[in-house]
Amino acid sequence: PKQIVPLAKFVGRKFEWDRLVNIGNIKEPSILVIYGRRRVGKTELLEQVYAHRNILKFEGIRGKSQENQISNILWQLSEYT
Repeated sequence: PKQIVPLAKFVGRKFEWDRLVNIGNIKEPSILVIYGRRRVGKTELLEQVYAHRNILKFEGIRGKSQENQISNILWQLSEYT
């Protein structure tokens, strides 16, 4: 997986940033699902908030069947391991 480089300044998204920090402080394993329009900074926000943590990030493929989605997630998991 690629190394996340924390940005010196990450502008905006204070509300979302704070909520993600609170979720990250939960003392048990969690699954966090983020969805929304393309190209609005969802991935960058997650990578910046959790840059100091070990996270596994999986991305779905729009318009693919459930079988293809599961296969893709398993492939991504194999890349992590």
